Amino acid sequence: MATESNDSQFKIVAGPPLRDILLALELRHEGREITFGIERPSDTLPHEQTTIDVKVDHIGIEDGSGNNWLLKLSFDRYYLFGELVGGRPFGAYYNTNRREGWVRLVEKGGALAA
Repeated sequence: MATESNDSQFKIVAGPPLRDILLALELRHEGREITFGIERPSDTLPHEQTTIDVKVDHIGIEDGSGNNWLLKLSFDRYYLFGELVGGRPFGAYYNTNRREGWVRLVEKGGALAA
């Protein structure tokens, strides 16, 4: 499992339908991206929200329901909530029915573990 800090996990608060995710994977070579709305929880500050545009590198079935997915995503932006993230992959869990889940940065050299 990758080594992650709590600061490297973000809540997905909005996202695309499954069809768009599958299309982004199929057309990845053309630079197709999808957009997620994410939030970084904080115990002391108001929750910060932003959107990220990501490429889909891999899709895995989480539980066989057809709604829960494990994703490997890549991200071109270099900073997210003030943290350097450029060039690092994301592991994600995403529910296409509720359109929510989480994303985690995968530490350099770490295995993708969702």
